[in-house]
Amino acid sequence: MTRTPFDQFAKALVIARESPFGDIVSEQEIDGDALYADLAITPDRARLPRRPRDALDRMARIASLWEFYHQAPSFEGLLGCVHKLLGWQHARATKARAAGLRAPPRAVLWVVSAGLPRAVLRLERFTRMKGWPRGFYAGPLAGCVRLVVVSELPRTRATLLLRLMGAGRTLRDAIDDLSALPREAPERILALPHLERLRIAPPATEESLVNRKQFLKATEQLHLQYVDTIRQEGITQGIERGITQGIERGITQGIERGIAPLASLFSRRLGRGLTTDEHRTLAARLDTLGPARLGDVVLDLDAPALDAWLRDPDAL
Repeated sequence: MTRTPFDQFAKALVIARESPFGDIVSEQEIDGDALYADLAITPDRARLPRRPRDALDRMARIASLWEFYHQAPSFEGLLGCVHKLLGWQHARATKARAAGLRAPPRAVLWVVSAGLPRAVLRLERFTRMKGWPRGFYAGPLAGCVRLVVVSELPRTRATLLLRLMGAGRTLRDAIDDLSALPREAPERILALPHLERLRIAPPATEESLVNRKQFLKATEQLHLQYVDTIRQEGITQGIERGITQGIERGITQGIERGIAPLASLFSRRLGRGLTTDEHRTLAARLDTLGPARLGDVVLDLDAPALDAWLRDPDAL
């Protein structure tokens, strides 16, 4: 289960990126054991992009459990993760048999660790995964237990979203790389709202307070750019310009520019584009409820509930 605000950030990032392409369950309950995994992903082949866009996409193309560790897991922690994988696979097979279907293909476990889990590697054998970037390892259960050491990933755009799940120098480098991308880059549009939420999240422990201060300093420039995107290129100027010109199209375009980051997340969660009326609803609620509340809504609600929230004039 998610342990720190950084682990919560990593989970939210994967949900936002991969939810259009399959079923994702946050805090997946493992039947009969009162255990929960951070994420369970069951991809829908009909919805998957033809080619994975990066390493994160490749990971999400197979049925998988995900566990995130901003602090490297212990060996006992890894054993717990393996137990969850076995329980989930058993539950999936049992459900398929009851429905008269073929057993599902073997699922895998992705353990995403910010640093090198030395205690795990002393007691269990992991080998480099062929055809994957540096930092990807396969271990027990015929390679179904997989480890991603974020600090070892190459500094490329293909690993950027994963490197944002790192710590220390790795995270700072990833933030610098994100800042260097054009403002319309999909990675920026995806990650910035979640980084904003992480900036206001309270530290999990006194020990993490120093890390939080370093994180706030590292993300200051991105924060200012995000605020500038919302305010300077935002709704008010767009609407005023549209009204002055007397052109409905000007209003619509102004709204779209102002809430582009949030609108993109809402669209991904719903699995469809937003209507003009829904853009207007987002614009109004951004003003009345604020970006933090809208971020909570798009992350916490599933597609039907989110659709109902947009249609409800009294929704908060």
